[in-house]
Parts: sequence; C-alpha cells; structure tokens
Amino acid sequence: MTWAELEKYASSLINAINDEASTYSNNVKVSIKGNKLRVIFNSPTAFKLDNELYFKIFDILNVPLFPILTLVPKEKMEVEEVEDSHYTSARCFVYPFRIGVPKRKVFLNFSSFENSIKNGSWEIMQGLNINLNGLTSIAIASSSGGGKSYLINQFLKYFKKIGCKMIIVDGKKDLPAKFAIKHGIKLITNEANKSDDNILSDVCDELSNLNEIITQRQNKLFNNQVKEDELIPIVLVFDEIGALTNLASKNVKDNFFKLLTRVATLGRQAKVHLLLSSQRFDANTIPTIVKEQCNILIQLGTLTTNQLQYLFPDYKQLMLLIPADEIGDKGKGIISINNDLFTFLVPTIKELD
Repeated sequence: MTWAELEKYASSLINAINDEASTYSNNVKVSIKGNKLRVIFNSPTAFKLDNELYFKIFDILNVPLFPILTLVPKEKMEVEEVEDSHYTSARCFVYPFRIGVPKRKVFLNFSSFENSIKNGSWEIMQGLNINLNGLTSIAIASSSGGGKSYLINQFLKYFKKIGCKMIIVDGKKDLPAKFAIKHGIKLITNEANKSDDNILSDVCDELSNLNEIITQRQNKLFNNQVKEDELIPIVLVFDEIGALTNLASKNVKDNFFKLLTRVATLGRQAKVHLLLSSQRFDANTIPTIVKEQCNILIQLGTLTTNQLQYLFPDYKQLMLLIPADEIGDKGKGIISINNDLFTFLVPTIKELD
C-alpha cells in the first residue's frame, strides 16, 4: 500500500464517523508527513473540533491502520498549522505514529544484552532507545508478578555497563538485592532486627549523602572545576518503594519525602538519578513533585483506568495496541519517554546468569 492509498483509506474511515452528516465527507482530508498523520478539516464544518472528536478519530484509525502504522496516543489534542493553505483549511489534528509493529528485543544471554549497549544508549525495544544523558529519573509501576523486578535487573545491568555508581534499596530481597550482593554494590534491605523506620532511616542517611554530593558537584560545575560529562553518574534504586513508605511513621516518612524531593529536583545536572518502582504511585508512596521529575514512566500489566491514574492520569480512555508475541503476556505495558508514549514490551533475556 502506498502512502497515497493509505491517506485515502484513512479519509474514508473518518468520513464514516457520522453518515447522516453529509457535508462531513467532503470536509476532511488525511495527509501523512514525516511521522505524523494529519487530519485536515475544511471550514465551516458541522463538527466541533475538540478533544472529544480528536480522540474519537484516534480510536477509529487505531486498529484499521495496524500493522502498517502504530499510532502513538497523546494525553491531549494536538493541533498544527497547515502551511501554505487557505484559511478555511489552515489547521489539522495531528497523530504521531511509528511504522510497523512494536517488537520486543530478545537476547540470548546477558553478554549479548550488554554488548548491544553502544555509546551509553540502550535499545530497550526495537526502534526505541534510552540514554542516561537524557535521563532525570525513572518510575516503574506494576502489580505483583508484572515483571518489575525483571525489568529493574536489566536497568541495573545497563547502569553497570555504562559505569554508574549504584545504591540499591530492596526490602523484598528480590533480583535487585541479589544483583547488589553479586557485584559488591551497596544494599539496603530488610533485616530481622530492623523495623520499617530503621530501614527508612538508613535510606535517609544515603539521601543526605547524595544531597551533599549534589551540592559539591553543583559548586564544582559553577566554578568550572569539572565538566558535566566528567561526573560519574550515581543511581539510587528502589524496588517496591511503597513497601517502605506505607508502613513508616509520619516523622521518618516526612523526612524521607523531603530528602527524596531534593535529590529528584536537583540531581539531574549533578548526574544523580532515581529509579523508583512500586505497585502504584499515589501520594502516600512518593510526593507528586518527585513523580513529576521522572521523565521515563513505565506501566506494566493490565492498563485499566485504576492502574493508569497514578503515572498517566490524563490517559483516561487509553486505547493502545499491544501486539502478541511468542514470549506471552508478561512484561507488556506502556512507556513514556519525555512525554512521548509508546507500547512497551520488556526485553527478554533467554539465559539468565
């Protein structure tokens, strides 16, 4: 199918929105330019060009254009100017897309996984890359068994490969704790003689140290004593942060939130980052401002309104196509990188070490 044929096909799909509005079929044109599908309306039109119509058109085009195109949902209506057009057709709805079907990255073993990381860049899914240079912090949400710890373990491998210093907080003693012990990384975990307040107090000590490091690095950067690319990245990793905060006393929790907020808001330039995971990210788990600093958001598992409301509150009627593959349903969801949303399939490593 050529682009012209696809544009004509998409136009016919939109024209069928409302058969009784006979003027509508002559008032819409679809144009594909770059990685954007543009729906251009000729005014006056019988239709109100608003959020409701924008998302209705998304839902109408989404499945029929698959697998040729995979539309990328937006949290709100996106409108652009149509250049060199008469004023009656000078605006359009815009729908970003990716060509083809999203595919999961599959590696034979961790060696092949690590060898795939080039110049600090990790192709986390076919055609989708992340790089620490563009990273502030990461939030990963999933219900139990959704693949959080498995994905975090891959992030740890990535951070280790590119030379990051890490501190790992894992109260469940899951894969991240085992990774820390194996590689001699500082680990804060649950011990028989420690209360929830004791564990969170240990975390607060680390956050205080990180805040001092941030201040020192800021001063050195300001005084041109060091360049940003000369700083060794530091990542504080939390596996199931909600288990720590939900059971702690108010005073300890308030102190933790204050220290965490400072690291989240001031750490990026000093190359101090957070990786946070939880079953959900409500206000009792982390402060809203911390969540807002995360420029990589991942939701794994069933994408219900209830699941999406914490990391993706504006995607109330999200319709995403998550293709089936030979791996199965585990490790599927969505990922947002700098507010661009994509279907997400967690990379699979066949032989774990």
